[in-house]
Amino acid sequence: MKEISREHSILKSEEFLRDQYKFTLIFQNLSSPDLELYSDEESYIFCRGNRQWPVWIWTGDDFDKQRIGEIEEGICRYLIEGQRVKYTCKKEIYMSLAERGFDKICPEDYFEMGFLLCRETKKPRECGGCFDVPRREEREVLAKYHCEACKEMEGVKPISIEQARVDIDSLCEEGSLFILRNLEDKIVCMANYRITEEKAKIGMVYTPPQERGRGYAANLIYHMTNRLLADGRVPLLYTDYHYLPSNRAYQNAGYEDMGVLINFYCQ
Repeated sequence: MKEISREHSILKSEEFLRDQYKFTLIFQNLSSPDLELYSDEESYIFCRGNRQWPVWIWTGDDFDKQRIGEIEEGICRYLIEGQRVKYTCKKEIYMSLAERGFDKICPEDYFEMGFLLCRETKKPRECGGCFDVPRREEREVLAKYHCEACKEMEGVKPISIEQARVDIDSLCEEGSLFILRNLEDKIVCMANYRITEEKAKIGMVYTPPQERGRGYAANLIYHMTNRLLADGRVPLLYTDYHYLPSNRAYQNAGYEDMGVLINFYCQ
């Protein structure tokens, strides 16, 4: 394994590009000035945008499990004494590490992250909501929603209301934050997207607890996804694989279950 550049040929290889949507965060990380990128130049890649972000481990489908020791060495390359580091990889790689008894893994932090992708939307049931962009005076409400969403999401650190305001202002200025209003003009769901090449990663999907179960998220995702598809994008998202309500909302809007990746920590 050696350090490689963001222009390395493995990032354009047929094997890696078969997984390009599932591993779209690698493409996002490539633009970071703090990029840490390593590979054997053939069958695996380790990528991290900066030390605050997870390490993404890509392996080809024909990766030789007899070489799992090299993956362990790659994991250790990112470890610092006393700190926990988050990793994301295919399930079969995590299982191989666990079966070998790799002692750096924190087994209590295993998390299955679903990957969903949409090629064509399905119209969900009507909910009486209106797809829109936020008004300037509504940003404070959205900042509060953003704080609540970070508290609920697995593996996401809570943020201050001050940071939430900065994030919301930035997304609104970019034009990548969308909302759904109910018939009383109240914001009942929000979501954003981030573009990397032709990929559009949807995130920050949040519905206040008292408004859930009414189809708001499915309708917001449906309208936002149609917009992205019309622009020639490939909409995708990551989710808690075992949280059925959110997964059902995405599937009701036309997203397909494309399997799981594993989030885990090592120390």
